[in-house]
Amino acid sequence: MYDYEKRFPFGAIERHMTLGRVRLDKPKRAGSAFRDEDIDLQMGAISGYGAVYFDSADKGTQYSLYGDLVERIMPGAFDRALRENQDVLCLFNHNPDLLLGRTSAGTCRCYTDKRGLVYQTTLNDTSIAHDVRAHIQRGDCHGSSFAFLVKKQAFIDGGDGPDIREIYDVDLFDVSPVASPAYQSTTAKTGTSPRSKLKNKSGRKKSYFRFA
Repeated sequence: MYDYEKRFPFGAIERHMTLGRVRLDKPKRAGSAFRDEDIDLQMGAISGYGAVYFDSADKGTQYSLYGDLVERIMPGAFDRALRENQDVLCLFNHNPDLLLGRTSAGTCRCYTDKRGLVYQTTLNDTSIAHDVRAHIQRGDCHGSSFAFLVKKQAFIDGGDGPDIREIYDVDLFDVSPVASPAYQSTTAKTGTSPRSKLKNKSGRKKSYFRFA
């Protein structure tokens, strides 16, 4: 098997995108994480799965990095980062100039469930938020992503199939609605709940690429 550690050295920040339309609407109450008075009811909130854990029954929960290598995010990969309360930004297209929220300010919340990494972000009355709202509402932006630094990973010989990169532990830097997602399985919904199955209106497979 190829020495993938040379291709994916520790210390390199990576940005992944998961497919899923993120829409905007008046959010519902979501427990203590967001109080009603914290939400701008005109701008609303966005939420989504920034990453999904590998599920053998769902081909969209692994990403083809190259023709000979697929990547899988394993359950628990974000647990340490969340326990450490790492300051996670919510950006548009991973651009720090296009800031939508951050966990340290209480305007973005990140947590995990059995499916993957969830983010919830309230939108402020800024030109950036208005632009992102327009992109999302028109359908130009249909996905979500996350930026991370791998702390623990494993490479598995795939035999006759592609080799496998399994990611077990990461530092988390941002979650982002993006124009070009990579992973094909996620859910997203208006407000602060991410549970909505993506449907491609055209019925055609969407193209995607990876930010490196």
